[in-house]
Amino acid sequence: MSLPNDQGTPEVEEKREDHLKFLFHSWDLVAAAAWEGYSSDGRGAIVINPKEGSQWTNSVVYIPDDRPRPPGVPAWPDPEVEEMVRGYDPEREVVVIILRLDGDVSGYKLPTPNRAHTPPAAFAALQRLSEQEHQA
Repeated sequence: MSLPNDQGTPEVEEKREDHLKFLFHSWDLVAAAAWEGYSSDGRGAIVINPKEGSQWTNSVVYIPDDRPRPPGVPAWPDPEVEEMVRGYDPEREVVVIILRLDGDVSGYKLPTPNRAHTPPAAFAALQRLSEQEHQA
């Protein structure tokens, strides 16, 4: 599934409150991408790299927990993020890692907001929207 380029999505800033505002504003896209990744590759996290593009859809990737990596390379940037990935409920939560411009990372385990689509429902809604656009 390709994600639409949401022109109304704010650029990713560096502060926690800006990250959370950005992620909740983009919830359906984040949740749909997380569910698609989980469905195809198992438990993992959405990684957003703001250096890769001005729109988040140009800079987002799903990284599965069990991906191959060289010996001695940790699975995640820190133990807290690793715990988030191993402990989240993929039907109700998403894990997002934002690669900050200062070289550090910020990790978030986010529950589905009130009155928002769960990750599977967000994925299904975006699939329906994509199908409708192709039929038009």
